[in-house]
Amino acid sequence: MPNGLPVGTIRGRVTDSITGTGISGVSVKFSITGVGSPAGPIGATTTGGDGSYTLPFTPRYPSAGTIWHYWISFSRSGYYDKILETSGAGGIVNTSLVPTTQPRPPVTPPPVTPPTAPTRVYELRLSFRRLPWANEAAARSVLNSLVGAVNTQLRSYGYGGIGVYGVNWSENYYWFRFKETSTIVVLGPALLQILMVVGVIAIAAGILIVAAYWISIEEQRVEIQAQATATRSNLATVVTEAYSQGKMTPEQYTAAMKAIGETVTVPEVPTAPFEWPTLEALSPIIILVIIVAAVAIAVSYLRR
Repeated sequence: MPNGLPVGTIRGRVTDSITGTGISGVSVKFSITGVGSPAGPIGATTTGGDGSYTLPFTPRYPSAGTIWHYWISFSRSGYYDKILETSGAGGIVNTSLVPTTQPRPPVTPPPVTPPTAPTRVYELRLSFRRLPWANEAAARSVLNSLVGAVNTQLRSYGYGGIGVYGVNWSENYYWFRFKETSTIVVLGPALLQILMVVGVIAIAAGILIVAAYWISIEEQRVEIQAQATATRSNLATVVTEAYSQGKMTPEQYTAAMKAIGETVTVPEVPTAPFEWPTLEALSPIIILVIIVAAVAIAVSYLRR
């Protein structure tokens, strides 16, 4: 949630640069530029009486290897138009417009790269195989959990997520974009550990993550800097761990193990060992038995 707002929402207020009062009727549009970006605005609205607006949109992100720029424009009769660069996830954007009765404000060239998508970014790509119960909706349902897991893992290596990620269902991989935040550490040895951690999360959706790639993206250059491929033993460990956590049924466990070519022996679910009841626990029962016996003796004696 950028600035506390749901992803896919831009909210703010437009004011007069001279008086500071809100401007109603301002046309607000959200659009994207870049290779493969959608044509035309992907969201539009108009400010209310106090100049405030809420602009919902469907988040759109670039494919691997490309960078998009996200723009929000403001226009109204009697004021100079204004265009600002913003985040692709949404957020709060407040601004002011200059009346046309005033000198035209200088146009500041937009930055070449938005703050949340530096010229050089990195991409973690997780290739996967689909298990019998996998589907695209299920694959996307675990995406937020995967984002949290990979962000946590990579933070300690000097990389921070920039909120750009997705799943390429047709080509079978998840992808996540990062930037350098501190002194970076070589990721090679860490990729297999990341693969194992996220693998336990994804398996619940029928997704078997089999390889991880760390890709450097600098302008138009795309280079794989490190990669890791899970062995059959690694995958068996992931599947068994997920099953022990209750994320898979015995049938799913069997199907997953067969898919990776492992001999299937469904682990027994551990049960609590039998313990004899304590004397304290038996006390009410003993008392009840004594009472019943006493009553029976008394009835037998009275019948004589």
